[in-house]
Amino acid sequence: MQSPWKIVALVSIGASMSSLDLTLMFVAFPEIQKDFPDVPRAELSWVLTSFTIVAAALLIPAGRFADRLGRKRIFLTSLVLFSLGSACVAVAPTVPLIIAARVIQAVGGAMLTPSSLAIIMSVIEPARRSTAIGTWSAISGTVTSAAPTIGAIAIQIGSWRWAFFIVVPIGLTCFVIGRRWLVESVDPDAGPLPDPLGSVLVFVGVAALAFTIVQSRQWGWMDWRTAAMLTFAAVVGAAFIYRCNHHPVPVINVTPGLPPGIAAPAPSGAAGSTAH
Repeated sequence: MQSPWKIVALVSIGASMSSLDLTLMFVAFPEIQKDFPDVPRAELSWVLTSFTIVAAALLIPAGRFADRLGRKRIFLTSLVLFSLGSACVAVAPTVPLIIAARVIQAVGGAMLTPSSLAIIMSVIEPARRSTAIGTWSAISGTVTSAAPTIGAIAIQIGSWRWAFFIVVPIGLTCFVIGRRWLVESVDPDAGPLPDPLGSVLVFVGVAALAFTIVQSRQWGWMDWRTAAMLTFAAVVGAAFIYRCNHHPVPVINVTPGLPPGIAAPAPSGAAGSTAH
């Protein structure tokens, strides 16, 4: 059994890959524009926004799935996906393929943060968890702060593609060490997997909202398309809240005080009508 603090350092470095990549993309984006001068700027912007939309949409259900399927399993899977996505970005010959690779990165990145925090919670005793979370934040902040310099050096030595190649060995190293160091754990009170339809609804709702915010710069806030997408996001969000209130294993508990996996009780009137 490895020292818990070595495990904290390992998962913190792994989780910081997402922040590192996001910052590297902003540094590399002007160079990507130079490589694809004929691609419209609106299409090229999806190299940035596709990652944000997918990662934001998956962040909520990712933590719940890690608690149920295994924190080690989800963490290692996220490292593989993120490293694979980074490698695909680095070699992609066209903008659509870069965007597709960014989506793969986003799926891995969305799982990195909650699974790494769940691992920390499982190996550190409660009295020292605040220190462990502080260490996690400090490592992530340090890596993010160094990202512009790292990206600039990589671009100067090679090209913007090298800014994504350098993420791959970090992810693979964390994967190899993680397989040896980490012990699988689940939440004993997690129960069954959360509502699958609710997971789809939260993904679609958050993605629609993020997409609308991104496209509003091109469409304008008064455009009918913006209004239609906002309405769609609101309807999906309302359906998600309804599912969380009525499903026995909701994605999130919207009623304060209920333990995870317990839906809100039916109103007394509804119960009475059923009894009759």
